[in-house]
Amino acid sequence: MRPGLAASALGVVLLVGGCGGEDGTADKATSAPSTSESNARPAKSEDRPPEKRPKPIVIRVGGRTFKRAEPRVVPPQGAPPSDLIVENLIAGAGKRAEDGDVLTVEYVGVYYDDGGSFTNSWERSKPFDFELGGREPLINPGWEKGLKGMRVGERRKLIVPPRYLYQGGAPPGSDLDTIVYVVDLLRID
Repeated sequence: MRPGLAASALGVVLLVGGCGGEDGTADKATSAPSTSESNARPAKSEDRPPEKRPKPIVIRVGGRTFKRAEPRVVPPQGAPPSDLIVENLIAGAGKRAEDGDVLTVEYVGVYYDDGGSFTNSWERSKPFDFELGGREPLINPGWEKGLKGMRVGERRKLIVPPRYLYQGGAPPGSDLDTIVYVVDLLRID
């Protein structure tokens, strides 16, 4: 599956291009981003020169300071997994995220098969806010399950197979791609 179809099929944070006001509060997105019929994938994040990459951010929690830069996401080799994989890449601090908490995150999403980017909040310079466990239609079950227990400043990698891309599982007969996300938790409200 390629970007045009993936944008409409993922049921994940693809509407966030309009989320996040200039004051750091979330705006509600009112429409999906336009999709392209092109089969060409966007460039990988590591293909951008350093001067085109977003500036690092600073996260403060409980007297600790974390500095984060946009991650370079490289999918693992081999066949994609059939179950959700959650890997803590960098530890955080403070309270653990629970259902009902509003999380503010930065993330990069790439296709498992070739590492082509399909979503990147860092490029938009707009972190994304959502309620964990809120069963929001734009948040896939892979995020709902994989981001529980995160702490502010933590970075996690999620490998999300198709069955975790939709509430109730992937549609029968779909040819959805496995997705790899790297998510940084900036704030818990």
